[in-house]
Amino acid sequence: KYLRCPKLLMTFISLILLFTMIMPVRADQLSDQEDLLRDLLSQLNQQQAKLNQVSSTEKSIMGQGKNIESEAQKAEKEIKRLEGNIEYLQTNINVTEKQMKIQQQELQKQSDLLSERLVMIYEQGESSYLEILLGADDLKDFIVRYDMLKTIISQDRDLIYSISAKKKELDNRLADLEVKK
Repeated sequence: KYLRCPKLLMTFISLILLFTMIMPVRADQLSDQEDLLRDLLSQLNQQQAKLNQVSSTEKSIMGQGKNIESEAQKAEKEIKRLEGNIEYLQTNINVTEKQMKIQQQELQKQSDLLSERLVMIYEQGESSYLEILLGADDLKDFIVRYDMLKTIISQDRDLIYSISAKKKELDNRLADLEVKK
């Protein structure tokens, strides 16, 4: 029985020795594994921080992109509005130019008429008015001739004022047209 016990005791001691030899190895491995786990956790935290930073940067860039897109849309709307204004002004300019051509033609006709009248007055001289008045047969004819001369002189004066006013208006419209262009 003692033999058996020593054998059992021996086996028991051998097992204890074996475990004591293995345990330090296991403890070292366990410590190494814990260090490795800590390193991996640290790397994981660093990668998570980088991911958060990249995500934040991405959000910032996306926000800037949306702002740029919004500004581009505003700019496009402004361009369309300005193109509409330009089209309206161009149409307005074309209409004004046509009106000015018509006014220039009318002004030219009136200027030609005035020129003809001035030439006629110059050729006949001022004595022609006096001759017309003195050529009256009676007082009634004199008054009719006087009224007729008065009307002619008034029309000549009105024609001169009209030409002057139309010329000023035409010059003003031409200046406004140049500003619009």
